[in-house]
Amino acid sequence: MTGPIRDTTGERIQDAFVESPTRANKTAVEVYVGNASDIGGGSDGSLEIVNAGAILSALKCVTVTSPNTVIYANNNIDLSSSTVFGITIVAAQANESTQVKTYGILRDSSFTWPVNTQLYLDINGSLTDTAPITGFRTLVATSQGSGAIFINIQEPITL
Repeated sequence: MTGPIRDTTGERIQDAFVESPTRANKTAVEVYVGNASDIGGGSDGSLEIVNAGAILSALKCVTVTSPNTVIYANNNIDLSSSTVFGITIVAAQANESTQVKTYGILRDSSFTWPVNTQLYLDINGSLTDTAPITGFRTLVATSQGSGAIFINIQEPITL
């Protein structure tokens, strides 16, 4: 979709979000942007607005702890902690709203993995290109080359 997004009254929606009730207990948002560098970039995918259950940095994997609340995911604690919900787009303080990308292309200049590199959940919500050999292995994304990953979160595998 190109051009501004308008609501039912014809008003332009400044942040280019269109709400879509695709997940229970969450505010699901489809992202349509004209510039791929906006809010994590990409013209496809899903963006969820959730509450931070702790201080969160941008570009970290998170898991749901209660309806509408997320904390860092972790591959070494338990199955629940290794179940990734998405990747934070912006940093947030505890109890603040934050944006989490759950599917699709995410762009950031810090992504430097070679194209087609599989990316897994590591400790404290980090992404790694080294598949874990203990704990849980959760495939989160695949590198699209320098500056972009494609998020397609898989179920954790117990190791």
